[in-house]
Amino acid sequence: MRRVESKDSDILFKWINDEEVIKNSRYMKGKSLEEFDEWFQKRINNKNVYMFILEKENNYIGQINFEIINREAIINYSIDREFRNKGFGKELVKYIQDFIYDELKDVEKIVAYIRNSNIPSIKVFESLGFISEIYEKDAVKLQNNISRDK
Repeated sequence: MRRVESKDSDILFKWINDEEVIKNSRYMKGKSLEEFDEWFQKRINNKNVYMFILEKENNYIGQINFEIINREAIINYSIDREFRNKGFGKELVKYIQDFIYDELKDVEKIVAYIRNSNIPSIKVFESLGFISEIYEKDAVKLQNNISRDK
């Protein structure tokens, strides 16, 4: 696992426009190259956004990113088509949970918004202790409060 770099933009553009990713995304919309470039530059240069990529044996597996807003880390992730349903989603989310717990002491809650139809992703979050609640008619909000010993 490593932080996203500019050289990763091509694979991220591919993933953001993957048919399954679009179907399961909150906004159900891909991005043109121009939209993506603007989005990517804003994200990579924002001190409240953290972007990570998982690589194994020279294969890009997936990405996870989060933005900190009002002491909440709002996360989303995607897995390359070839590596779905192999436990990598859970690996990504667990890594971010640990990273936030260890490195970002001001964050109090981790949140994800997931389409109701994306059962595998909901199961990933629930298996890691996230609690779900209805957010919109077609989405759930999963959250995990971070408790630290004081």
